[in-house]
Amino acid sequence: MSIKVEQVSKSYGSKTVLDEVSFECQKGKITGFLGPNGSGKSTTMRIISNLTYADVGRVTIDGSSYSGLPNPGRRIGLLLDASAHHPGRTVYETVRLASLIIGADRERVHTVLGVMGLDSVRKNRVKGLSLGMRQRLGLAMAFLGQPDYLVLDEPANGLDVEGISWLRAFLTTYAHNGGTVLISSHLLHELQSFVDRIVIIDRGRIVSEGEISGILDHTSAEVSTPDPAGLQAALAQKDIYSSPGFHPGSLTVQATPEVVGRTALESGILITRITTGAGNSLERFYLGLTTGEFSAGDASSLFPSRHVDAKNGH
Repeated sequence: MSIKVEQVSKSYGSKTVLDEVSFECQKGKITGFLGPNGSGKSTTMRIISNLTYADVGRVTIDGSSYSGLPNPGRRIGLLLDASAHHPGRTVYETVRLASLIIGADRERVHTVLGVMGLDSVRKNRVKGLSLGMRQRLGLAMAFLGQPDYLVLDEPANGLDVEGISWLRAFLTTYAHNGGTVLISSHLLHELQSFVDRIVIIDRGRIVSEGEISGILDHTSAEVSTPDPAGLQAALAQKDIYSSPGFHPGSLTVQATPEVVGRTALESGILITRITTGAGNSLERFYLGLTTGEFSAGDASSLFPSRHVDAKNGH
């Protein structure tokens, strides 16, 4: 039981949004879907849920297309836009109407409102809800049909610390009970604490996919060298992953200092400093792979220089 995205491509005019995207979300696991703004995450999720059609490729859910599922609203829970609800309806009316469409009973409505912490605002109109409460409403709608799959686009957006902690525990329990989760988020440190797998997309192409433990369990080294490009190429020949470090001319390398030093010696590359890293983080790994269509520039140009006169203090 899985979600399979196979060789999916999508273009709008001359702009390619997705380029042969393939990955799998497995039963009982939480898959984190990561990428910069404009990288194709939301488009992929819309194709999975049949709201957008791929030009090439296919998506299957338990071997079937979304439209081929009997009553898909009960098989796959979706949260793609927390604001996609009629602003004039109450919280209860919104969930109750959805329950009638998918054939869930009234008792299920009361259950999800309670679990999602919405009982106290059940009579409130959607337009008056905070962003965090709208996210909870979206999650209530996604979970209404007791689905086998959850596809959630930025569900933690707007949640407070308590809400994020609750979401983490909720999804972990759901997956432990056999559910399949695909979740996108920019909260990388938070995702790192509970996802089982990651898929990273950059400019419409998958640049990494695999178990989170395979990324975070490596011993790492911080290396400074006058020739970082040469060392990176030498390491790549041995299938050793490296990414730019936090200091000019440095690399973070997923290998022990001994392995890095031996590789540099064999290649005739000078190393000026090498230390054992504290282990890789998802954020560091992610930044080493992605560039982003809307990457920001150097912020220092926004601020005037302020020279402090040591004698006068200004």
